[in-house]
Amino acid sequence: MSPRSFLSVVREVFHRRVRRSSRPLVRRRNLSHVENLEPRRVMAFDFVSAFPNAGALITEGVTEHQSPQQITIRFSPGVEIDPASLGGIVVTRSGGALDPFGNSNDIVVTPGSITVDDLPNENQVIVRFAETLPDDSYRITISGAGVTGLKTLAQINGAVTVPAENFRSGGSFELNFRLDLGAQVVSVVPQPILRAKTITLSSVPADGDLLEVAVRGGKMIFEFDNNTVSQSGNTRVSTTNRTVNQLAGDIANLLYPSGIPATAFGSELASAVAASAVVTVNGANFTPVMKFTRSGAVPTVSPVAIADGLLLSQLRDKVIVYFNPNDPLQKTSAENTRNYQLIETNASSGGDVAVNVPTSVSYDAISGTAVLTFAATLVDNKLYRLQVGGSTDNNGTIQTAINIGSVFLQPVSATPAFSTAAFLGDGSEGVNDVDLYKFSLTAPGTITITITPEASLNAVLRLFDSSGAAITTGVTVSTNG
Repeated sequence: MSPRSFLSVVREVFHRRVRRSSRPLVRRRNLSHVENLEPRRVMAFDFVSAFPNAGALITEGVTEHQSPQQITIRFSPGVEIDPASLGGIVVTRSGGALDPFGNSNDIVVTPGSITVDDLPNENQVIVRFAETLPDDSYRITISGAGVTGLKTLAQINGAVTVPAENFRSGGSFELNFRLDLGAQVVSVVPQPILRAKTITLSSVPADGDLLEVAVRGGKMIFEFDNNTVSQSGNTRVSTTNRTVNQLAGDIANLLYPSGIPATAFGSELASAVAASAVVTVNGANFTPVMKFTRSGAVPTVSPVAIADGLLLSQLRDKVIVYFNPNDPLQKTSAENTRNYQLIETNASSGGDVAVNVPTSVSYDAISGTAVLTFAATLVDNKLYRLQVGGSTDNNGTIQTAINIGSVFLQPVSATPAFSTAAFLGDGSEGVNDVDLYKFSLTAPGTITITITPEASLNAVLRLFDSSGAAITTGVTVSTNG
């Protein structure tokens, strides 16, 4: 190859390279396009949770064992609930723990207050109850329907206004739970006062009219009938060719046949007496409860008038304890007299003076009542407290004896170093019950122990040393009566 040819080739190569490198460089950039979107809520206005003032979350169908004082209902984060729409939240109870919802027994629970929570929790509603909620089935209903439905407040975000939103876009939600509080004392009525009830017939009732008579847990429903057809479970009272005086006698005889209370009442019905067109009914421990209805309602013009009797009577040897009837007690336990102690208390010092245990207890599971009968009339103008439950008497052995500590010499001999009020027979041992007290002396000397028993108790006092051996020497026992 000639030098010219070689140079031509080299020139051509470099020329091509130069032409490649001389092309303009174009830098590619990743461009992003920002689009302005309308403000949108992340989560729709919905129920999140409900929780009481104490305890875990309330979930569907859960059974709670503590009555809540308030329930906080939490909704979607970020929403602000309109306080004027809180009528969309309703709490209902079924009127009986095993009673379904949706019938005439349903009871709307009126809260003491219902408010939107403070900042920053405006997505929560606090429902506070005016009274302690009883055993029952409960339902929280939240509705967003219509102008009365639960809704949020309109929110302004810069130049954009987010309109108010109804709960679940106008839908609803239900949360069901039950309260099972166990057996509890609802109230105590000392020395109850009774009143008779009267039934006065001014004309013959119409066919199908009902008269209900209830005493404690017993009940009879009388159905007035002129065609021999009556509802199952009702007691038929024929009105055919009967006068009002005769009907009054018929009712009295059905309530108290042959001088014996009807089976439905047991011993709780004291008497039922007819005089002309009036029937007077007396309960043994409770005032009778009555109502007259026609087609489920009290007629405007009623052929039967129910009124209170004129005389009152007081059962001064009795105390009635009302338990919640939704949790019936075991009859043997409820009627165990050792489960009740009526303790007389010193009004000034608050110390116990005497312990009274009933001689008998009558328990009725339907009404949830226990009637305590004492051996004697309870003395007026004294302060008592009633202790209900298992006896705390467990001081019947050397090991469990009540330790009263050291006994010191008293400057005034009439002032005891230790005193107490107790009851023998309230322990599981019954008539073999004993109470033991342990003490120590600061120096040798004479100790005086005085027992002041009730009139029916013949008390026995014994002394033991620390090993449990009886002390017989140096002991002088004297009695007064």
